[in-house]
Amino acid sequence: MIAEVCNDMRILHAFAARLNHMAIALPPVEANETESVRQMAQVAREFAEYFAEVSQTLADRNVTPNELVRCEKELGDLMAAAQKLGAHLKFLSEQGKV
Repeated sequence: MIAEVCNDMRILHAFAARLNHMAIALPPVEANETESVRQMAQVAREFAEYFAEVSQTLADRNVTPNELVRCEKELGDLMAAAQKLGAHLKFLSEQGKV
């Protein structure tokens, strides 16, 4: 894929945005029990941060453009953490360690 050769993901992000999706780069996967627990904790933390932002946004029943941006950022962080955990689980499964 040309994006890989050029290390330029703008076209990938443009496609994703056009389809109301988000592209998130996944970091390398580690295979150990401590990493599994750390990643689960990260997903829980991102979930809490996302819902805290959404709760604060909805408190006055009015969603401003800035609030929407903050909520979308927190959602992206949550999705990235969940994707990383999913990749970790897949890696462990492929290694026969689950």
